[in-house]
Amino acid sequence: MTGTPRLALIGLGWWSHVAHLPGFAESDAVTLAAVCDADPGRVAQVSQRLSVPGFTAVDELLAAGLAEGVVVATPHTTHYPIAAAALGAGLHVLVEKPMTTTAQDAWELVTAAERAGLHLSVGYTYHYSSIAIRVREAVRAGIGELACINADFSSDTQTLFAPSHNEEGVPLDEPRSASYANPALSGGGQGQTQLTHIAGSITWSTGRQATDVYARMDNRGLAVDIVDSVSFRLDGGVLGAATSTGTQVGLPARHQVRYYGSAGMVEHDLYRAEATVYRSDGTHTTLIPPPYEPPYPQRLPVRAFADLLSGRGPDYAPGADAAAAVALVEAAYESARTNQPVPVLRRPTEKAERNI
Repeated sequence: MTGTPRLALIGLGWWSHVAHLPGFAESDAVTLAAVCDADPGRVAQVSQRLSVPGFTAVDELLAAGLAEGVVVATPHTTHYPIAAAALGAGLHVLVEKPMTTTAQDAWELVTAAERAGLHLSVGYTYHYSSIAIRVREAVRAGIGELACINADFSSDTQTLFAPSHNEEGVPLDEPRSASYANPALSGGGQGQTQLTHIAGSITWSTGRQATDVYARMDNRGLAVDIVDSVSFRLDGGVLGAATSTGTQVGLPARHQVRYYGSAGMVEHDLYRAEATVYRSDGTHTTLIPPPYEPPYPQRLPVRAFADLLSGRGPDYAPGADAAAAVALVEAAYESARTNQPVPVLRRPTEKAERNI
């Protein structure tokens, strides 16, 4: 693709207002071609302010032919049909995390993008840090044979998952519990919104899929889960454990993953975008981002996606790694429901996909 990519933004909720719209505004390398949201009021407000075409229906946006790609930032359970329609229309897709809420849907999107020669990326913001890239290199080639992973993702999400009876007047740049507390829209609570960060980091950093999962989850009186504990196995027999809780009220968040290998260990603090690589010879290297790089580069995915389409940059969060994360999280929910270990739905082979 030559020139400046033209992208349409689908979903005008709080995340688009704090991340994607500022990302468009800060970069000359991408053009906001149109906006779309089911809420006519949001569409009118944003399209008039930015002087771009506005739509309330995705099919009308796609039929208008205004963009080469789309950014999907709608409630979780709507990601698949919107992304599938965009890929079917020949558009590149950057979709927010979780990519989908089922593994089958995720792998179908990956296959559709590959067969159409289109880019499919996911908004796992932590991947876009320069430190995360160095962590991935160390995990794959700097600590010997990977043996074990443990992770902790604690946050304050109680108000997010508690239904609110009156959200009129809530600013557009603040989250609304209506999208997160309703499992029909969110697909779940802590697992779909927070644990997915851990799963995404692990599948992306290791390049491995999970094979089986055993999990427990607690809703603590809510309609969705808010405390999760997950034990998993990756390809090659790597064992791992992850906990995620949204009960961290008034305390600093902890978003950490540790990778243990036969010749060292990598400790990755996602929240601060810092890491330390420890080696079995007693040496270690501390990885700190440059001062101009924010720890959580939430505005970068849109710009990075435009660079990817223009051939100027890499794919920071490929769809296949994100689909592997979806499969891990989906298996965790099924395990918690059945109180049994659950095999993970892995990517189908080409033979299976074509029913040969």
